[in-house]
Amino acid sequence: MRFGIRYLLNIKRLLKRVSFIVILLLMPLLIFAMRYVNTKDSGVLNIVLTCEDKSDEYAREITEKLVNGDGMISYRIVDSRESAEKAVAEGHADAAWIFPANFTEKVSAYDAGKGSIVTVIEREDTPVLQLSRTLLYGKLFPHIAYDMYEQYVLKTLGIDIPHEKLLEIYKNNEGQKSIIEVKQFYGDYAEENEELNYLNAPLRGMLSLVVVLCGLAAAMYFLEDMKAQRYGRFSPPKRIVAGIALCLAAVTLAGIAMFISIYVSGTNTSLFKELITMLLFIPCAAGFAVLMCSIFRSPARLGAWLPLFIIFMLVLSPVFLDLPVLKPVQMIFPTTMYLKACVDPWYILYSVIYLICISCAVFVINRIRNIA
Repeated sequence: MRFGIRYLLNIKRLLKRVSFIVILLLMPLLIFAMRYVNTKDSGVLNIVLTCEDKSDEYAREITEKLVNGDGMISYRIVDSRESAEKAVAEGHADAAWIFPANFTEKVSAYDAGKGSIVTVIEREDTPVLQLSRTLLYGKLFPHIAYDMYEQYVLKTLGIDIPHEKLLEIYKNNEGQKSIIEVKQFYGDYAEENEELNYLNAPLRGMLSLVVVLCGLAAAMYFLEDMKAQRYGRFSPPKRIVAGIALCLAAVTLAGIAMFISIYVSGTNTSLFKELITMLLFIPCAAGFAVLMCSIFRSPARLGAWLPLFIIFMLVLSPVFLDLPVLKPVQMIFPTTMYLKACVDPWYILYSVIYLICISCAVFVINRIRNIA
């Protein structure tokens, strides 16, 4: 009962602290920043396209699909081959894809084993550019496949049929579903939002960092209270309970803000999964803050380490990259437990174990300090 009252009073107290409100405001700021970036040219690669024959139906169709598509590559159309080459030479583009004036004829010639179809100009051959060319192959293949089909029907089989009728038959026989079926290891649990832009992917991780930051800020507030002898009449165990109540209040407020932010940003998955992972993340983040409070015992020392903690979590937690070699170190941070639990149900259990380990560590450290 007393813990609940203290917990609620701490929530009221935190909402009056300007520094805490500023940290909470980082969440809508992150969402605004991501939405702003999404409206800009934000491709990992910038590729220019040009059709030497603007009336070529095949070439125009491919370039329009590339420009209007979503993904990590940004495409733009330029007027001429010279403009495309100049963009690459001056570093304004990573590559240029040039569709020749006789593009349709080159597709037919390629079917006969003669020559290439598209000219690709690059400043250097990097792995990313090599991967980008697979997308070009994917766009060219349907046209090559249809031309081979047309040549087979008209020349090999000798069937006289109008082009429009043949194209209609070909399209009616095309598979309506993707030839690739993508399944994740944990099935429906690991569902993802298909409309999620790749730039929004790290947003959940960055929001989780803000939640932990709020918990660490509350730990600093508690250490400042301890230094000011505000808990002078409390026994050592009650002081720890007071610290837990303050950190838990801070992380709860941040967790609610993050939960709302995830839905506002459109990066949410199922409501059940979001609730379960968040309800586990809040005590884990609060426990981590209390543990840091127990280790450093000084607001100045904890404040000095705070930027390093954020950098460590940003680099080591799977916010941008998940490197298996870092897994033992990743498990130290509550952000890892939360982000992994969003895609792997086993990490729900691991989060419970993590919380138990954190609680035991806090108990042991404070027990030793009290005895000493």
